Amino acid sequence: MSFCDKVCFASRAAALALLVIAVGCDREKGALPPEQKAAKDLPSRASDAAYLNRLKDLRNGQKKAASERNDIEKKMELERKRARAALGEKATDEQVLAELESNPVKYPQWKYLVGRRNAAEGELKNAREKARTEIVARLAREQRELEAAGASANSPKGAAVK
Repeated sequence: MSFCDKVCFASRAAALALLVIAVGCDREKGALPPEQKAAKDLPSRASDAAYLNRLKDLRNGQKKAASERNDIEKKMELERKRARAALGEKATDEQVLAELESNPVKYPQWKYLVGRRNAAEGELKNAREKARTEIVARLAREQRELEAAGASANSPKGAAVK
């Protein structure tokens, strides 16, 4: 193949690619299914101030619970370090935990911290579940509204909608 043949082939391939791009597919630009028309008419969650504020409140609740749990974990780690220092550097995690739980006089804060951590984890779990429930409920409501809008767009004028 000579240089001229390569150039001719490349120019033909480029022209063919441009033709395919220019022609595109045969879809009509204005024709949208009723479901998409209804979805287009619904306001976006990203522009819904009430939704965004509620989402921010839910997120702040989770942050507060997570922050409290992390503070408790830091205090628990200090207690673990104290116990490890008393047992020696070669002590295993199980031995350190046994030391903490078996000596409430030596480590009086341990049981309190364990209880607070469990409570904080429960709060965090509840905050996450509340957020999940509210978001799923909103998505389900929006889906029902979308389906109702699509059904009303498909029904003939004057016909009763379920």
